[in-house]
Amino acid sequence: MKTIAAVAGVLALAGAAQAQIPWSNPNGVGPFFTWANGQNATGLFGSPTLVGDTFIFFPANFVAESLNGVPDTKTDTMSVDIYVQVGYKFDGIRISEYGDYSVLGQGQVDAAATLTLTDIDNPGRNTADTMAFAPVFPQTSGTNQSWQGDVGRDLTLIEFGVPFLKLHLELSNTLIAISAPGSSAVIRKTLVGVPVAIQILPEPGALALLAFGGLVASRRRRA
Repeated sequence: MKTIAAVAGVLALAGAAQAQIPWSNPNGVGPFFTWANGQNATGLFGSPTLVGDTFIFFPANFVAESLNGVPDTKTDTMSVDIYVQVGYKFDGIRISEYGDYSVLGQGQVDAAATLTLTDIDNPGRNTADTMAFAPVFPQTSGTNQSWQGDVGRDLTLIEFGVPFLKLHLELSNTLIAISAPGSSAVIRKTLVGVPVAIQILPEPGALALLAFGGLVASRRRRA
């Protein structure tokens, strides 16, 4: 059997749904999958670029910054429908993301994320998993400190003989910065120069070669 993996480095949390902003390329075809209905709730994720087998996002404005006691919250949800080609299935989803934060004076930063998956063929079969962060949020001090979030779902444990072939993915995120008068706090979704990506890789072992992580939707050829 041959395994194909789809990787994405995107952040998540369930935020209030608003009017959706379509990607500039909401529908398209990749080497081992097609996608449709790509969109964002507030536009902070931006639109991806398909480079080979990889969707690249650069959410440069996904930043919550509090100055002199004025709090700030940034929220977005990226959603897309992904369909594997005939002969493959989704085996699992994993999201890893990176960012940085600073708190000068009195204040704190916080982050929350949720990965929500729905089987399009069987809408009652859905999951919601909360991202775990390192360090644990909220944080009340530090300058140019890095953080990482991880969340995953092994679909093989819940398919029970019915493979996942069509998935609706929602990757949401909320960043919060709070400061006292005379202080500041800022938290960013990604480290400078590190993109958010959905990538198709030839085998799961190739994931270890990535300098950034992401959503992993692996697909195994059926016998």
